[in-house]
Amino acid sequence: MDKAIDAMKKGFAVLKLERCHWRPSHGILMAIAEHFEKHGNFEDGNHYIEVVHRLGVATLPLYKLFLRMHLNAQRPALGILKMMEKDKVKLDDETSALVQAFNS
Repeated sequence: MDKAIDAMKKGFAVLKLERCHWRPSHGILMAIAEHFEKHGNFEDGNHYIEVVHRLGVATLPLYKLFLRMHLNAQRPALGILKMMEKDKVKLDDETSALVQAFNS
């Protein structure tokens, strides 16, 4: 997984070029995010979701994963919530419950 994460970092660096239209698949994005969640790699996970958000490829399942990660680490998720708002993500019941857990 470490090699996959390094490859993704290199891929993200290439995306800064104007003519590159490559985007990672949802499956790859989720696998890396799940790795961060499983290993409690909070800081790298936060950087990762910020980059994924900037690329415009963040999805509800990715945001849910990072909301859970913040909740488990007992850290505020204001940044994640702002990204979701900016992306106009529609909340499902599970996501609504996660958001409410931060307000409890």
